[in-house]
Amino acid sequence: MQYGEVGFNEYINRERFAHAQHLLVEKGLRVKQAALESGFVDADYFCRLFKRLAGMTPTQYRKQHDALAF
Repeated sequence: MQYGEVGFNEYINRERFAHAQHLLVEKGLRVKQAALESGFVDADYFCRLFKRLAGMTPTQYRKQHDALAF
């Protein structure tokens, strides 16, 4: 099923990804907890998807944004 240029599953994953970014930076959750609370069942899959979408691991992302806050 396609909606525009992005498939439904890709759309859902991107929404979950955006929520996980918020949880990692703003709430300071651990990677596995952020993955679960964002609707990902498999933390390994979440990490692979995160790296594909952000170009870095969730831990690297959090560290980069923590450094920007200071």
